[in-house]
Amino acid sequence: MILELAFAEVAQRVPAPQCCRRKMENKGFRDVTVRTTCGELPVSRRRYHCPRCGYECYPADTLLWCG
Repeated sequence: MILELAFAEVAQRVPAPQCCRRKMENKGFRDVTVRTTCGELPVSRRRYHCPRCGYECYPADTLLWCG
C-alpha cells in the first residue's frame, strides 16, 4: 500500500513533457503491473501524446523503472 502511494506521488509530480516545441497532451492514466519481492503491484501512470507527430510517452516510467 505504501509503495502504491509513492508511485502515485511520483506520477503526479512529473511535469508534462514537450514535443515538437509544444506541451504534450495528457491522455489520462494507463496501468502497468510491476513485479516486486512482495508480489505484483498495479501502478497507474500518465500517458502523454503529441497531437502534431503522434509520439506517445510515459515520463514517470524512467523514475519508476517500469518502462
